[in-house]
Amino acid sequence: MAEKNEIQSFKPDFVLIRQHAYSMALGEDFRSLVIGLQYGGVHSVNSFFSIYNFCSKPWVSAKFSSAKATVSNCHRSDLTDACLPLMGGEPSME
Repeated sequence: MAEKNEIQSFKPDFVLIRQHAYSMALGEDFRSLVIGLQYGGVHSVNSFFSIYNFCSKPWVSAKFSSAKATVSNCHRSDLTDACLPLMGGEPSME
């Protein structure tokens, strides 16, 4: 068993992040862990860039709107606001 002053560390082979990295709830800000994993060279199933950018819902909404504007008309019906349900008017039960 490690002593109190002994520092132990490990580096996982890869990570899968399944939840938001940031929440308004007290103690629910994990953005520093996302940054630490990225700069530590840990591989991720999902992109650290996208995980960090999804911390700001207005940023995601703006990027989504610009993507809809640049997509050709034949694919525009594939991009609906249902893709981002948290951007709409009703609050989430998460």
